[in-house]
Amino acid sequence: MQVYDARRAIHALRSLETAKEASWTLQGPRDMAVVATYASLFEPNIASLKLMSPPTSHDAGPDLLNVRRFLDFPIAVAMAADRAELRLHTHEPSAWEHLRSLTGPLGWKDTRVTIRTESSK
Repeated sequence: MQVYDARRAIHALRSLETAKEASWTLQGPRDMAVVATYASLFEPNIASLKLMSPPTSHDAGPDLLNVRRFLDFPIAVAMAADRAELRLHTHEPSAWEHLRSLTGPLGWKDTRVTIRTESSK
């Protein structure tokens, strides 16, 4: 439902005359990074995603029923990065390095994926 709610919020904002053709940035910390990622897969004109401290697996994230039967969260992030620029802020950068390896094979610009290490608090 949270992904649906995020999509409905985007639709409501797009109903405003001044925002009809706007490009969007979706961002979210921790579990909301998962919600933002999946919402971006279903919405057009999402220019970028900013994910802060996202879980490295659906096992550590919010409950999305039956999603894990088909894919895990890092695959969904890669799918989203194919559609939008990705800014990832994480405590575990090594868990996301596979995204950089996709740059060449998928023809992404070097700036398509940015992974930044967050300091532990």
